[in-house]
Amino acid sequence: MSESSFPPFLKWGTYKGREGNPDIITVEIIDPEPFPTQYDWNVLAKVDMVNMNIPLKAKSTNKILYNAYNKLLRENKVKVGTFLKIKTWLRKSTKNPENDLRDFKIDT
Repeated sequence: MSESSFPPFLKWGTYKGREGNPDIITVEIIDPEPFPTQYDWNVLAKVDMVNMNIPLKAKSTNKILYNAYNKLLRENKVKVGTFLKIKTWLRKSTKNPENDLRDFKIDT
């Protein structure tokens, strides 16, 4: 796949929801198998009818979305055309309250 045809990445930083009012992103899976890039693991999906790479896990300790997605994959609940609702929100870090941490939940 050439770089010019490589779909854009979903940018989590644009979602500012909080725990009581999370952002909900509906995605349609195009290719259920996660693939690595230099910085993270991704899955190809449609968001608002646009093909996008959904980052599941960056090179950080936050593996919530990656683990939840892989659990659904192992349970055969994700295939081409599956619609998922990804809820995401920010919460204050307990170790460093000046920082926000991102949480995720996936609903099928």
